Amino acid sequence: MIKKIKRTVDHIRKNMPLERVDNYDSYWEKRKLQGKGGTTKRALMLDKYLHSGTLLDIGCGTGEFLEHFDRKGLDVDGIDVSKNAIQTCRDKKLNVRPLNLLIKNRELNKKYDYITALCILEHVQDPEILMRKFKGHFKKGLFIAIPNTGFILDRFRLLLGKCPLTSIHYHVREHIRFWTVKDFKYWADKLDFEIVKIMPEPSDFGILAKLYPSLFASNIIYFLKEK
Repeated sequence: MIKKIKRTVDHIRKNMPLERVDNYDSYWEKRKLQGKGGTTKRALMLDKYLHSGTLLDIGCGTGEFLEHFDRKGLDVDGIDVSKNAIQTCRDKKLNVRPLNLLIKNRELNKKYDYITALCILEHVQDPEILMRKFKGHFKKGLFIAIPNTGFILDRFRLLLGKCPLTSIHYHVREHIRFWTVKDFKYWADKLDFEIVKIMPEPSDFGILAKLYPSLFASNIIYFLKEK
């Protein structure tokens, strides 16, 4: 309990992170050294939804998520823009290729049972481009993980005159798009997606995050289908 209280106070009081990361390759080098507990947590959350079939992970990073579902017997692919991350995945014998869907005329070339984009959309200026390019390329579900800007601790930060942190790792410039739960529902609807399920990631707020994710969840996975 004391540790939880300390984490809560630290989140509210700490200054915005300003540790310099020059590019996406150096970002992944740092993440690789520090581990990716959040990736494993998300994989376990999606275990009951991704049973079998084909999976594409957008922005797959160093491949921990893909490894998890590869071991479970899914046929997994990944795309990323970091050469370092892609090489790490290939060293693990994962099927990963370089592809930047934000570039005009770059498209997905096959249809998958599932597409995942976990903590990707908040990093790009035009996530609408990605969402439109996902259409027609998944059969069973699209899973999007993003930080919740309406998280209660970030609301307290605003009261203290500080900006929300939204799960930023190194530098405040990492995240350039922001959604509350209400915002995401509106946004997804405008893009012709239906939200099947809202899944708050585990947090210190426990059951409250499940009951009231818009307030008590710091990060959320949305299960989407096309309308």
